[in-house]
Amino acid sequence: MAQQLTEKMVEVAFTQAGFEIYKIYEAMNNYWPRVSAYHELIVNTPWFLVLTDYGVIRIGNRKRVIEVDWDVTPNPLSKLSALPLFEESDEAKLIYQPVVTVFRKAKVTHGPNLFHAWTYGQLCEFLTHVREEFERTANDLPRLKEVSDQP
Repeated sequence: MAQQLTEKMVEVAFTQAGFEIYKIYEAMNNYWPRVSAYHELIVNTPWFLVLTDYGVIRIGNRKRVIEVDWDVTPNPLSKLSALPLFEESDEAKLIYQPVVTVFRKAKVTHGPNLFHAWTYGQLCEFLTHVREEFERTANDLPRLKEVSDQP
């Protein structure tokens, strides 16, 4: 099992990656089955919803890895979740290729809106790449702070 994440570890990882964090919410573990045999494990290994300047990002431990998912984040990277994983369209190459190259080299599970990390160090590295891609591809989208500042 990957090192169990705490709220403080999540905060540090996102902050070091350059995200602005507005709030971190504890969420139910999204990996283990909802049966009595796993009840204690589910309760003792929460996941987290991190409200960032780019939207909500879900993070939590699976059996051996840490999963990060930004499916509900309003970013061009997330819009690619409807495309086949290794779509050859110009849009997919332009938006998704730079970040997927990092995941492919590390040989980790990944998709248009998620990645797995084997270690906390790898998590921090990958979050930085994702934030950089959000920044690169989201120049035309309002950031959360910009939206909240409007009357």
